[in-house]
Amino acid sequence: MNKSKQSFLRRLAVIVILHLIFKQGDQTFSSALEPSLRSIVFSLYFIIYWMLFWVACSSIFSNFMKNTLEKKIWYRKLSVVTLVLLLFVIVCSIFFNWGYRIIDHYLFRFAWEEDVHFINPDIFDPADLFESIRVNPELLFGFMLLFILVYGTHIFVSSMKNVKELEVLAAQQKKESITAQYTALKNQIDPHFFFNSLSVLSSLIYESTELSAEYISHLSKHYRYILEMHSDNVVTVDKELEYLDSYFFLLKIRHEDYIRLSIALSEHTKLKCKILPHSLQMLVENAVKHNVFKKDNPLVIEILEDEDYIIIRNNLNKRRLLNESTGVGLQNIRKRYAIESNKDIILEESDNYFVVKLPKIN
Repeated sequence: MNKSKQSFLRRLAVIVILHLIFKQGDQTFSSALEPSLRSIVFSLYFIIYWMLFWVACSSIFSNFMKNTLEKKIWYRKLSVVTLVLLLFVIVCSIFFNWGYRIIDHYLFRFAWEEDVHFINPDIFDPADLFESIRVNPELLFGFMLLFILVYGTHIFVSSMKNVKELEVLAAQQKKESITAQYTALKNQIDPHFFFNSLSVLSSLIYESTELSAEYISHLSKHYRYILEMHSDNVVTVDKELEYLDSYFFLLKIRHEDYIRLSIALSEHTKLKCKILPHSLQMLVENAVKHNVFKKDNPLVIEILEDEDYIIIRNNLNKRRLLNESTGVGLQNIRKRYAIESNKDIILEESDNYFVVKLPKIN
């Protein structure tokens, strides 16, 4: 049996039990199982009405509480939705009471003692129907009490489930963050990269002491950023761009005019929006790794934006690799973004461009 059927049967069982309790306390019925037509009609009305009410409450709760992964926000939303549902149950209880009376008056011409217009069925006047129907405070209190009991149980179970989900997400988030840092560090301490860095540095020492000193400064800044970001899940775009500047300086010294980087981001995006650490560096690194570039056909990497995404685009001139790419870097970024922003990254490839869109984290 699937979950939806189990949930339906559980709700139905609770509603049926509550309906029997209600009928037992209603003195207009001889017993909870009175075999009269009025009793059967009331039972159907009660069960259908409150099943629909339960579905409506469940829909309001799940839609209001979805995509809430932070504990503070979850409890803040919970307080609001609880107030909304409490008002909703009051309104639904009033309408249930009215519907109950209307069924009795129209179908069975049942006369309630307080409804003087209906003591004598011969003077039944539909125009006076709504004037004669009153809110039953005992009925209203009873339904509110039952709602608080059922809803409180649901919240307790949901809270325990939410705490477990938050713990799992925190562990997954930590794992993905450590994996990303390890990947970035491994890539940059890779013997090939390290050898190239030392080779470039040895050449610069003889050509220009000032440039070699600047190269060493950017190289140290590059590694320091990797080590400093071990505990941060997100960073400001401005901070990531500062790190990217050091990384791109190292590439530029090595590849000279064969590679270009263009950045067109607003100050608001740089200072207020956040991004995953090392994500821009990984995408720039992928572009360099997978494309052929030369002086008359340089690799042009652009960092742009739209309302919701930071866009990294590069022209395509694919390199033939001996080993097929595993796509570990993109997979890592995708998984971490799924945790941090509940949005997936977007990949687009045409004949001329490869585009990656990273969601802005506000």
